[in-house]
Amino acid sequence: MKIIIGTAQFGMRYGLLNKSAVSQSEIKKILQLSKNKNIKTIDTAISYGRSEFKLGEANVSKFKIISKLPSLINADNNIQDWVIKNIENSLKKLKIKSLEGLLFHDSKDFKSPKVSAALDALQYLKKIKKIKKIGVSIYCPTELSAINRKFMPDLVQAPFSIIDRRLENSGWLNWLKENDVEIHARSIFLQGLLLLDANHRPKKFLKYKKFWKEWDSWLLRRNLSPLQACIGFCNSNRLIDKFVIGIDNYKNLKEIISQSKFKIKDIPESLSQKDKEFINPSSWI
Repeated sequence: MKIIIGTAQFGMRYGLLNKSAVSQSEIKKILQLSKNKNIKTIDTAISYGRSEFKLGEANVSKFKIISKLPSLINADNNIQDWVIKNIENSLKKLKIKSLEGLLFHDSKDFKSPKVSAALDALQYLKKIKKIKKIGVSIYCPTELSAINRKFMPDLVQAPFSIIDRRLENSGWLNWLKENDVEIHARSIFLQGLLLLDANHRPKKFLKYKKFWKEWDSWLLRRNLSPLQACIGFCNSNRLIDKFVIGIDNYKNLKEIISQSKFKIKDIPESLSQKDKEFINPSSWI
């Protein structure tokens, strides 16, 4: 199963459509369904509000947990101690002994003089088996140039979807795979925007009417649901190891699982968009 449970919504209001954090009872139902369907990995972050704490309360000892370090701009002067303290605190909240992966949450950290000390601390934690993999979460493939000058990540999490193919078209996807880097796609639904029908799309996105017309027409011709199209696109790319899906309720996860093995080919290149204000949710504010 390629699905990774994204948990930003567990700890705070997050994304285009979410109005409140997921309740503890709903989290337990989501995790139980995940176990039953052989979903083994959970993605979280120190900056996701109470997400780590709520996961720990729900018992995630049987899952592989990936978390993320806050930006080094917030770090103490003793970077190594700060990193180690953050990871130990995460493990305590999560009630586990080690992380499957720890990602730099802010790729701009690789332009900071603090990053070398942070990497040393993470390598130490990896050596004592508190962390299995060290990686980075990016917003744009161009960020990988600065990262690559500092270290070779074990894992990269990047936006990748049927309309955002920058990772592939830039050549970085092939390069990462050639260097044995594990690749996790995120924003495959563009925070749920691609799943909305025409009557429910927020007004700020209606200016992309040329795209929406082609999108709706293509789905109709192929007799596809938006969910099938988005999952099918990622499933059909053999270089994508897993994809992170933000989950806010049991019902949505069940529906996603029902299409989790769907694949699709012959996707028009014209559906790929380049307007960063459209494809990058961080620019939607």
